[in-house]
Amino acid sequence: MKKSTLPIPFALLAILLIAGCATPESVTSSSVTRALDLQKTDRFAVTIPDTADMDTAFSSQMQEVASSELIEELEEYGFDYVGERNPQIRAILRTYPAVQASYLDASLTEKITVTTTEETRNRDGSVTTVSKTQTVPATDASEPIYLPANTRIFLLDIYDVNTETLLWRGYITEDDTSLDAEQLDDAIDKLVERLDEEA
Repeated sequence: MKKSTLPIPFALLAILLIAGCATPESVTSSSVTRALDLQKTDRFAVTIPDTADMDTAFSSQMQEVASSELIEELEEYGFDYVGERNPQIRAILRTYPAVQASYLDASLTEKITVTTTEETRNRDGSVTTVSKTQTVPATDASEPIYLPANTRIFLLDIYDVNTETLLWRGYITEDDTSLDAEQLDDAIDKLVERLDEEA
């Protein structure tokens, strides 16, 4: 019986293709303000929305794992966790499975409300303070995110607490709808690493 072998370059190419198919997609991210400077706003809080009714794998226990891991990763990169004690930024982590191909509507608000305060010095030396509130277009409005069938998305948003403006968004998708602590840790690690690179 004749033994057939592939030439070494073809064998290596096959291994690379197989390995490439097994890895999650790279992190997709955007700095929404185009002027992200988290060096000045490093006091953060964390929110993990409860989506267990839609995603039974993301139980309350997994939500606690997500919160702890996100806090640990952000602190490792120099951010200061203060909980609800006057945070400057808020990190919101969400995860959803998609059994069928679908779109996740994670679009930003199209308008934001900005309040400005102006002081006018009167002739008699007194000061008049006037506050004006106006609604302006947001800096960016995201398109819905396409999710292929049988995938899971991990979405991390960083908001300015005072203005509720989205400063940064990153997400990663995996070719699997299941969820365990290792997957969660890995996704959070990749997302925070990308945030650190861009901040």
